[in-house]
Amino acid sequence: MNTPPPSPPGSPVARGPLTVNVLKNILNNTNRRWAFTGSQAMKIHANKVGRTSRPPNDIDILVNANSIPTFVHELAVLGYRRSNAGTPQGKKKIRKVTMIKGNKHIDLLVAGGGLGPTFGNNTVTKVQGFPVVTIPELIRRKHNAGGNTAAANIAFLKSLLEN
Repeated sequence: MNTPPPSPPGSPVARGPLTVNVLKNILNNTNRRWAFTGSQAMKIHANKVGRTSRPPNDIDILVNANSIPTFVHELAVLGYRRSNAGTPQGKKKIRKVTMIKGNKHIDLLVAGGGLGPTFGNNTVTKVQGFPVVTIPELIRRKHNAGGNTAAANIAFLKSLLEN
């Protein structure tokens, strides 16, 4: 019988799939500021009011730029690898780092870097214990993205505000 080797002491590696609850616990243990954004945030907002939304294709996480090495390390412990050196903003700044494990993608988006909002009372809230970008901020970001998918997401997000 092939038994996986035991995880090193203190390792956060979970047996089985990486759930958002497991990911939340790992990210919270870093003592760094972070929040779900994008379709994962939309799903968490929908779950709060008993609605369903499509499963996210990837997980987008809003982080501060100086926290990227910490989050990259924590995801590497889980078997994720960095797929890019970071999307440059201007000549020096990174806007996004993508981590991949198999067909699973986690994007670390720099707060205030153009792809994600800055952290603030109007942009990030807690929903069912998860730090998430607020619905109005998600709508604003979707308006900026444009396209048919964005329009459908905006309509869905607005319907969540009515609940």
